[in-house]
Amino acid sequence: MLAQRLRLLTLVLGLLAAAGAPGCGNKKHCGDGGMLVSMGDGGAVCVGGGGGEDDGGGGDGMRPPDGPRPPDGAGGMGGMGGSGGFGGSGGVAGCTPRASTCDPVCNTGCTSPNRCDIASAMTGQCLPAGTGTTGSSCTASAGMDSCQARNSCLGSPARCYRLCYVDGDCLTGQCCNIDIQIPAGTSSGFRACGASAGCNPTVAGPGTCGAGNACYFIPCSSNTSNTDCASAGTTATGLACTYVNDCTPGDTCVSNGTSNVCRQVCLLAAPSCATGTCMPLQIGTTPSTVYGVCQ
Repeated sequence: MLAQRLRLLTLVLGLLAAAGAPGCGNKKHCGDGGMLVSMGDGGAVCVGGGGGEDDGGGGDGMRPPDGPRPPDGAGGMGGMGGSGGFGGSGGVAGCTPRASTCDPVCNTGCTSPNRCDIASAMTGQCLPAGTGTTGSSCTASAGMDSCQARNSCLGSPARCYRLCYVDGDCLTGQCCNIDIQIPAGTSSGFRACGASAGCNPTVAGPGTCGAGNACYFIPCSSNTSNTDCASAGTTATGLACTYVNDCTPGDTCVSNGTSNVCRQVCLLAAPSCATGTCMPLQIGTTPSTVYGVCQ
């Protein structure tokens, strides 16, 4: 498990800019009684009330305070030069390149048998393609990363993570919610896909996540019941928060359009709200059928 800060990107454009994501300040409304939460790719999310209108938005982010980042020796500018074009072979249909030199998410800009990997913030580098699949153990050093194209060797223990800009870049059921930092504490503009931990975010304690940790509810467009383990927060229900896991176990950080507060997570099939009503998290027109928040 990566040590993580589970970042809630709000309507405040200044917070979104750090992740290189478009802002959701153009959210028109959430409908009567709605509460807004950001989602993975394009748009924001209404909890309760009407679905509202949406002209696009930012993405959820899990921000590890210590990384993940490319292993030592994999940094540097990666041979940036020229116009930083995106040409070359190996590109993926429907993926829009954003990085210079080459794009590690779309795997454009390198000539086969090489593939593009992360070099520095929004900059790629061409490396020999490895064979490691998403989730497999890996090794990396200067000029080498044992993962396949569209993956990068990250974290401790090191594993191949699928790279992404939006949820649609991830494998089925995964969310584009791991913010890769280069250096630590500074978003690189690249993200990685996270699979649901399958833990219970309504538990007011560590549960299956282990001592000092807790389970948090972080849905996205491709998985409306996605959960993950992260370091437990201490902010009580109803108080201001910035990150999802600022909140005490059993809560999550949501936005009402003007401020972020911790709200109790509830199980829709058997709600047990201390106050309020258990309202499903709605992503577009598709509500979560498993979890909601008490409001």
